[in-house]
Amino acid sequence: MTTMFVQLRGVVYLLVLLQCVAFVSHANTAVGGESSEGPTVTAHVEKSDEDSEAEVKKPEPCDPEICPMVEKRLAEWIRIVDDYLADGRGCRSVWDAVVNTANETSKLANTSAIKVGGLVKKIEEEQTVGDQTELVAKDVEILEDLVRKVKEAVDNTRSSVLDTWRAEWFCGHKRGTLEEAQNGFKKEIDIYIHERVAMRNETYWTIERVETAERSNKTYFELQNITKRLKDLKGWSQATKVNVEHRVKAAKKQLNEAKEKLEKIKPGETLGVGSKDEGIKNNITNITGEIDTFVKKIENWRPNKNTGPKENSVDARIKQAIENEKKLVEQEKETDKNKRIEERAQREREAQEQKEREVQAQRAREAQEQKEREAQAQKTREAQEQKDREVQAQKAREAQEQKEREVRAQEAKDALEKTEKEQLERAAEEARKKAEAAKKNDNSVSPALVHVPLLLLLVLTVLGSTLVC
Repeated sequence: MTTMFVQLRGVVYLLVLLQCVAFVSHANTAVGGESSEGPTVTAHVEKSDEDSEAEVKKPEPCDPEICPMVEKRLAEWIRIVDDYLADGRGCRSVWDAVVNTANETSKLANTSAIKVGGLVKKIEEEQTVGDQTELVAKDVEILEDLVRKVKEAVDNTRSSVLDTWRAEWFCGHKRGTLEEAQNGFKKEIDIYIHERVAMRNETYWTIERVETAERSNKTYFELQNITKRLKDLKGWSQATKVNVEHRVKAAKKQLNEAKEKLEKIKPGETLGVGSKDEGIKNNITNITGEIDTFVKKIENWRPNKNTGPKENSVDARIKQAIENEKKLVEQEKETDKNKRIEERAQREREAQEQKEREVQAQRAREAQEQKEREAQAQKTREAQEQKDREVQAQKAREAQEQKEREVRAQEAKDALEKTEKEQLERAAEEARKKAEAAKKNDNSVSPALVHVPLLLLLVLTVLGSTLVC
């Protein structure tokens, strides 16, 4: 029965195995696996638009032959881009300054002219004798100071506007060069920085190459910011032109109104007020004339395509700023170099310390593992020794028990032999006694007595055989 059940179980296992093989074969055929009964059917999986877009945007790895070429071009770019940086920084600083000055001085000219008009109005209201306003010495001094400030502000505005025009023309050429330098190496920088971030090939990225990537990236973005600022300054310069024109026209209007009111004010008779009054009017006339000339120049300004606005002091300022920036760039390079050296040394120290910590930790782990192994070995030895002792004790017990059994068996055997011997001896003694008694009684030999020794010998033989067995 048991044999039949075992055979049936084997048959069931075989059927299950065949079913699994058939299922796997069917699945392979359905998804494109090779089938012996027909051609291969390949499964087709549709890709979403997002997957396709991701595959398109995914940059190609930096080819071993391309990366060194890109690296070489970037090294050359870094070597020459320092001059571009100095040009951009110098232009930016001076251009920023002259545009700010033009705005501030034009504001000052306008506010000073407003103060002139306000003071004249105040004189009209307060210094009245009879039906006529009188101009006293104190008012004349204040007017002189205000008119002087207006003149200085207008002069400074005119100068700063000319500087703005010159800076716009001078730095406009620099901006074009900066944009060319920026756009010319954008592809190389994108490739190199992408590879630096992706770290596809860690062995390629030595410390020097990492520094090249970081410096290229930093320089590129600074150049980009400078170019953007120069572009903004061009628009700001155009806005400044409009604002300055509006402010100086407003100042002129204030001065003309003040002059008309001064014509109606009677000069005072002390401290030569009359002559000062005429001087103020003349100054106002001169200032308004300068403003007219200045405004016309602003309205009709068209730079020469080849030379631009007339060269002035701003050229020297820009050139000096560029020279200063070149020195600063060199200082920054040296500072960055020293910083990188220190950072590299710091990284090496930290790496060495980390390595030492790892070595110490490894040693501690190994010591702990060795200690655990020794403890386990000691435990195993003790367990084996305990087991050996138990085996020896068991063997000793078994030997003792065997010995005791043998002793008991021997004792039983000896007792049996003794008993049988005693029985034989008693039987022999009884037979002897019977024989002697019979001899005495009969004093003759009968056939029965002749066979007694033979019977005794037979009994002894049987008993001896029994003992041997």
